[in-house]
This record gives sequence, structure tokens and C-alpha cells, in this order.
Amino acid sequence: MSDDVIRVDYEALAKIAERFGAEAEMIGEMDGRTRQAMALLQNGGWEGEGSAAFFAEMNRTTLPAVSRLTNALEEAQKITMEVVRVMQEAEEEAARPFQGQPAAGIPGGAADAPSGAGSEAQPPAPIPTADIFNDAYMDNMIGKPVQGAGDSGLIDAMRTLSGHPTPAELKRALEQIAAARGVPRAEIQASYERYLELRAEAQRIGDAGGNSGWEPLNETLHPNFMGSTVQLRYGQVVGDALGIDPVFGSMLNPTGGLVGGGNISIQFPTEHPVGYHGVFHDAAGYLYNYHNMGPGYNYLGLENRDTSSPLTGQQAGIAYWNEKMGVGGLEATVSNGIGAGIGKMQDTITWVDNTMDSVQETFADIQEGAADFWEWAF
Repeated sequence: MSDDVIRVDYEALAKIAERFGAEAEMIGEMDGRTRQAMALLQNGGWEGEGSAAFFAEMNRTTLPAVSRLTNALEEAQKITMEVVRVMQEAEEEAARPFQGQPAAGIPGGAADAPSGAGSEAQPPAPIPTADIFNDAYMDNMIGKPVQGAGDSGLIDAMRTLSGHPTPAELKRALEQIAAARGVPRAEIQASYERYLELRAEAQRIGDAGGNSGWEPLNETLHPNFMGSTVQLRYGQVVGDALGIDPVFGSMLNPTGGLVGGGNISIQFPTEHPVGYHGVFHDAAGYLYNYHNMGPGYNYLGLENRDTSSPLTGQQAGIAYWNEKMGVGGLEATVSNGIGAGIGKMQDTITWVDNTMDSVQETFADIQEGAADFWEWAF
């Protein structure tokens, strides 16, 4: 009597992992909407002892419980994918002798391959943001190529990972990235796992701060941006700060490096000073708003404006890169003027906000004074 054949149902495991991810995303969105609704109520929409008790209970018990549930689902997705990876590696190793290949640990086997999975590889070590947003780092970035930029296999892999890949598709995509980047497969695997953690962190911090999160790249509007030098250059800056490969740094915010808001933006030439500004401006803003690190959009520290606003840093940044790259004349005049105009927009917004606050405070004082008068008079 033959032994039962045990076969891992990778498709079923992939669906389970996808379900965990979808549930985590849904609950995360619900958490974000709840926090936004609470913010409206707390800003004058609901007052009194009942409201205070409600908000205290939500902040003390309900919202932390929802966050823990989201974290648990994200961790379950990660563990399920790790089970798939381990089982695939075990099956591949068991099949090697039957394919005429030496087993791992034998000279020439899997253990000797620099790109083999299952090693103790770690993602790159993070670089402090103070060592990134400075003259030396930015000077070094000018004209620096990013290995793998424009590679068709890498672009295909990034598109695959932007969706919901099956275990087989995930394995192939990571192998394509490793080949294009010239990095051992195990290091790419480690970077990918760290990327998943950072993506979940960005979702939590973004929701708590009222930020909508990253926007998928619209390749109809930007057909040549995926996997381009500019996109991976942005990924290099973010990846250096967070300790992941540039590919995954760019995937955390796929429109990073485009000049403008999300997909409603312009792709400048690879070596254009405004393009370099766009890379560092977007990277600094993303790190600040979604990972609570770095200087924010005021990445040069030259503007007295709200560093969480994308309108901040434009005036100083564009002028800085024009000067650094020796651009003058009409081109510099126009781009510097645009940057100054954007800065004035932020100043106007700040003035309006401050004026509204002052008006509200004055109106509240008038109401309080009127109430005191009527109480005294009658």
C-alpha cells in the first residue's frame, strides 16, 4: 500500500493571505473614517459630559482594539506568505536530486548560490535622515545611475507586486528584481518583508494624521515612469532612510518623484534640477507624514512654513537645485518664480487659517459677553 501524497495547495494559501490583507485594509479604512468623524465631533460638533465620556472610551478601549486587530491581520498575512515561501523552498530542495542537481550543502548546490533564499540576509541598514537631506548626499545623487532602472524584468516585477500576486508570481517577481538589481535573492526577500511592514506602518500613521495614503501610479498618464531612473532615485532616498532596496522604497509611494500632486503631475527629464527637487521634496514629505521621521517638505530648513504641507519647500528647493546644477537665465527665472508663487499660496492658506481661528475666538468672546450681559440685566 503506497503512502499518501501530501501536496501543498499554494492557491488556497494565497487566497487566505489575500483575505487577511483585504480584511486588514478594510478595517484600517474603517478606523481612519472613525477617527475623522471623531475629530469633527471633538472640534465643536458635540459637547457636554456625554461626549467627554464617549471620546474617553473610544480612545482608551475601542480604537486601540481596532488597531490591534489590524496589526494581527497584517501579521497573519505576512506569516501565511512566509509559510508558502518555506514550503516552496522545501519542495524545491527535495526535488533537486530527482532533477540531477546537487542538494544544498554539496559544492555547487543551493547553499553556495549567492542569490539563494532562506539565508540570514538582512535588508540594508537605515541612514539617518540628517545624513540624507544635506549638501553632500544630494551632490552625490546628481547623475548617479540606479542599477536596474529601465529593465523590463524589473518593471514587470514591480507591476506584479503592485497587485495581489500568487506565491508563484511573488517568487518570480523577487527573482526578477534580484537579477535586475544585482543583489542576492535573499537580500531582496528581506527588503520585501521589511517593505510590507513599512507599508502597514504608513497606513496606520497616515490614517491617524488624516492623510489619504499613497496613490497607485497611473501608467496611462505616465507610461514611462514605472521603474525609471527618477522613480528609483526617489526610491533610493526613501529606501536609504528606511533601510530597504530602492525598488521597494519607490513602491511605498509610486508617484514619488513626479512633480505635482500624485498622478496630476509632470515627469521632468532625468537630469533636470526641478526633477531632483521633486525627488527630495516628495521623499522628505512622505517620510515625515507617513513614518514620523525627517525634516518634512521643508527639507532644506530655509522656509518658515508648515513642513507637513506639500506647498512648503517649493520656493527654496527649486532655487537651490537651479543654483546647484548651474541653471540660470530665463529657465531659472521661470521655475524660481513658480516656486515663489507656490510658497505664497502656502502663506495665504496659513493666513486664512489664522484669521478664521481669530474670528472664531472673537465670536466666542462676543457670545460669552452677551450671555453675561443678559444674565446681569435680567
